[in-house]
Amino acid sequence: MDIVSSAVTGALRIGVQVVIARRRPVLEILYHLHNDYRPRGQDHHFQHVFVSLFLVNMGGARAENITFETSGDFRRELFKGGEPALLKSTIEQMAPGQAHYVMKIEQRDLHEWLQDEKHPTAMTMGKLKTASLGITVHYDAERTIISRLLRLARSWRGLKQYEMKFIFRPQNFAGDLPPPNYL
Repeated sequence: MDIVSSAVTGALRIGVQVVIARRRPVLEILYHLHNDYRPRGQDHHFQHVFVSLFLVNMGGARAENITFETSGDFRRELFKGGEPALLKSTIEQMAPGQAHYVMKIEQRDLHEWLQDEKHPTAMTMGKLKTASLGITVHYDAERTIISRLLRLARSWRGLKQYEMKFIFRPQNFAGDLPPPNYL
């Protein structure tokens, strides 16, 4: 899976500004709406619309012991179902500027599926879902003397040093698609 160069360039540009301001890890979840066309035959093209989520360290220091916590009612439908395994695991460390692929949300996952009245075994795509997906990322800074002192009080309570919240809403993707990308 390719990351769009403009998204990474923008993330790194923000990362440089953060590094200048502060030397600590800053994790963000970025999303990209894809509108890909793949050739299927001589005259036909297959359109593939999906959203990619990436975790990017835009800070100036390494992030360690990264864990995820999810909330909300949004679920991926049909074939994939449920949360990806990454959201249930721990990433040991993430260097500054590094991007990590989180998940792919297909166009069919953004819509509700209804029973077709004419064909009882068929499903039809309905309106956009109203449920949201919240992802909270908990992480620590790399182990330095200053970092250990700063995280001491939070670690006694069983918390990580930093946390970041991201909310995914299908309504954000209603409307026009970006220009097509011909593969």
